[in-house]
Amino acid sequence: FTSLDHLRAVARGSRKETLARAVQECAEALAHNAEADAADRACKERLAAAARQKPPAYHRIRRNFYGKHISKAHYFDLADVPVCECRADADGLFCTTDDCLNRVLFYECDPKTCPGGARCANTQFARGRQPKTQVVRTEQRGWGLTALEPIAAGQFVMEYAGKILNEEETAEKLRKMQETGLQDFYIMSLDNGLSVDAREMSNLARFINHSCEASLETHKWRVLGETRVGLFAARDIPAGEELSFNYNFECVDGTKKQPCHCGAPSCTGFLGSQKAAAMVGGGGGGRAKTKKRPRTAGADAESSKG
Repeated sequence: FTSLDHLRAVARGSRKETLARAVQECAEALAHNAEADAADRACKERLAAAARQKPPAYHRIRRNFYGKHISKAHYFDLADVPVCECRADADGLFCTTDDCLNRVLFYECDPKTCPGGARCANTQFARGRQPKTQVVRTEQRGWGLTALEPIAAGQFVMEYAGKILNEEETAEKLRKMQETGLQDFYIMSLDNGLSVDAREMSNLARFINHSCEASLETHKWRVLGETRVGLFAARDIPAGEELSFNYNFECVDGTKKQPCHCGAPSCTGFLGSQKAAAMVGGGGGGRAKTKKRPRTAGADAESSKG
């Protein structure tokens, strides 16, 4: 027979083993929970850091800024603005199609002389109406601009606005960019030796990235005698799509071509593969130009129907 003392000893050993197993299980659970908590904290910290990220500071403007040393009177004249002979369409709007001589010639009408007055649809720059957009952080191309609503082909999206530079200022700025190795580039050529620089002062257009299969096109317009650059939808653009236009970046002698990360099937691999036309926050020393080609834009005027 087993003695009472032996039974008590076995019970004590069993309790110790049970307690030891419980302690071990608790330790493992605590370690797992600690790892989970650490991972959760790290995730929250990353999300918080991402939320704290903001686009680079700049002075927001609605239209081009001219310094005192650049005389507007020297570069454009209100007398150059033609007067069209348009008639109202079925909705009571004027100048809605390419039948408008001014629209074909890329001149914005002057409401004071246009037969349509306040009902003229060829005043997209003056009215400044544009679709809703949002600045977003991209994976490889810094900040970008996304459409928050559908945009119809030919629709005016926004102006490419900034500080107007003359030839000497542009050359000096490009020289400093080359010397300092500055990568982000915001200068676009206008005409008459002028350029628009969107680095320090601009609107949301400064965030629009390059794409070899761009959703937007740049066009020069004469607005009350002043040359201004508009961004127009090259096709229908769904809500949620990142906006882009082809910089057609022109490299300056001695600068390297900048890699392109647009991801388009027809991507050339580099900005500046061909010498041609436009530009925004892309790479290295260079300058961009805009093309000038007629395009019918959507009507944007006050309807007589209220």
